[in-house]
Amino acid sequence: MDCAVPTILYATVVAYDKDKLANGPTTIADVFDLQKFPGKRGLQKNPFVNLEWALIADGVAVKDVYKVLNTPEGVNRAFKKLDTIKKDVIWWEAGAQPPQLLADGQVVMTSAWNGRIFDANKNAGKHFEIMWDAQGLDWDWWAIPKGDPRLEDTYKFIAFASSPAAQADQTHYISYGPANQDAIPQVDPAILPNLPTAKDHMTNALLVDPQFWGDKGEELRQRFNRLAGSVRDFRRGGPPPAPVSPDTGSDEQHHPGSDSAHRRRRAAQGQAAAGRAASEAEGRGTRGAAVPVHPAHLRLSHWGDAGQCGA
Repeated sequence: MDCAVPTILYATVVAYDKDKLANGPTTIADVFDLQKFPGKRGLQKNPFVNLEWALIADGVAVKDVYKVLNTPEGVNRAFKKLDTIKKDVIWWEAGAQPPQLLADGQVVMTSAWNGRIFDANKNAGKHFEIMWDAQGLDWDWWAIPKGDPRLEDTYKFIAFASSPAAQADQTHYISYGPANQDAIPQVDPAILPNLPTAKDHMTNALLVDPQFWGDKGEELRQRFNRLAGSVRDFRRGGPPPAPVSPDTGSDEQHHPGSDSAHRRRRAAQGQAAAGRAASEAEGRGTRGAAVPVHPAHLRLSHWGDAGQCGA
């Protein structure tokens, strides 16, 4: 039974400062090319998306990434590729850090959440550029706790929030894409180029597999932490930098709580898709069942399959 309805798509992307790098990266392979782009690069201190990007940079097609990563040989291949740049990586852990790394000139490029880069450009006057190749697309969802006393009203709200008009309107407030494809024609043409779901940005997009990360996330995180633990991160260099701009439009508005809570949620989306609010491995999971979404209330055309949970 369907247990959740997607509401927005946001992306992990690569960004650089056009004021410091006129001709920036154009493919994920460039992130791993230390000769073409010498200097430090920022990456999130999490295997999520980094392992997929490592395989893509090593020649694996986007459509085959999880097929390869689901094998021991594929995992070894991804870590071997990451190992080639680990001495030139500054690991970040909070969404405010990538824009500040770019602003301070600490890195030549960095992974980031696309909303943070848009916010830095709009509200802090930065000239950061997003490289959309192999963007790691992720979802936020609507779900209904079992036992909701106002179930019909909740269905009506989700139907309204998922409508093309409402989905298009929300792009005025945050640069995340509508989950309903029918909303795209209604998006302001001036806003559309900033969205992950713009047609040109979807050409080689990576739709993150929540089931894979739910099944393999803890195992891969342990190995990743060993790789990342021997290189520079913010905790060794002092406290994280202050945000480059106010939190207007920031990802925390869509992921309540701290960045740490956001990371835990993303690292265990398989469990979330199975009806848990966060990862059991992180000690924050709940076991309450989710109410199935009634097809009579929703007529949506999504970018990908909605998460499912067993009866």
